[in-house]
Amino acid sequence: MRRYSFPGRALACLTFVTASCAPVYPDTYPPPADTALVSRPTSASTRGVVLASGDTAYWDYQVTRGATPLASIVPEYSEGTRARGAEGKVVARFAVNETGVPIMSTFTIVESPDYVLSESVMKAVAAARFQPAELNGRPVAQVVEMPFNFSIRK
Repeated sequence: MRRYSFPGRALACLTFVTASCAPVYPDTYPPPADTALVSRPTSASTRGVVLASGDTAYWDYQVTRGATPLASIVPEYSEGTRARGAEGKVVARFAVNETGVPIMSTFTIVESPDYVLSESVMKAVAAARFQPAELNGRPVAQVVEMPFNFSIRK
């Protein structure tokens, strides 16, 4: 509090700090993605993506059978998120290894209207298991791009 004095009277001035309503993003958002997954290849002759681990992951058009989830992947859509009106499409891109486990170091959000929805998708993908992709009968890692729709039913 600052005090100002004028002849004959004392005046106190209070300084108020207001909190912003904008979401505070943690330092780790979005999670660092494998840079090779950030954009799709520009030509069909690309042999796949070399991941940070040294493994190769193939794009959906390069495999004979794509990776498919063993069960529906349903991200949490909490009442608090609904109440504040967060809705829209979240698109996630990540690699699934040859055993059907998502490689979370490659996880990235391609499109999202809201941080909390993105985080919910990340948790759901991390818990999911997939039937691995196949290339000529052998299991291989594949880059998967999945959309998740969140809508408030009226």
